[in-house]
Amino acid sequence: MSVERTVGHDVVDRHSEEGSALIETIVVIAVLLLPLVWVATALLRVEAASYAARQAAREAARTYVTSSSSAAGAARANTAARIAYADQDVPVGSTAVTCTLSPCLTPGASVRASSRATVTLPFVPKWLAGAANLQVTVSSSHEQKVEQYGGQR
Repeated sequence: MSVERTVGHDVVDRHSEEGSALIETIVVIAVLLLPLVWVATALLRVEAASYAARQAAREAARTYVTSSSSAAGAARANTAARIAYADQDVPVGSTAVTCTLSPCLTPGASVRASSRATVTLPFVPKWLAGAANLQVTVSSSHEQKVEQYGGQR
């Protein structure tokens, strides 16, 4: 039932906008809120990848310098990096260990671990991510000294 009243010579329908608030709310959610949620999710994924790369580099260097040999150090560094990436649910990136002296575990030497990971932005198909460059690469490095009085290993 529509109530009409006369204003001057024009007829005004009071219920002409009935139900439009629901449509406006849906449009606002679709236009503003969904992109905002996507940006927030993307930032969180990039931050998780950044933290994973930082943690992987740090733990790889720390486990390497506490190893009994260079071979054991490389294996332990690789395992520590994989655990760091898994902890943040980030695809395993690359981790490289370099030394300032040879052999690596010479007392006083520095061991540098570098880690790099690539994360795809959320809700983007894999075929589009590579073509549109919707991937973010993060990297980190950490330097650790071999114990001065630990003896050569």
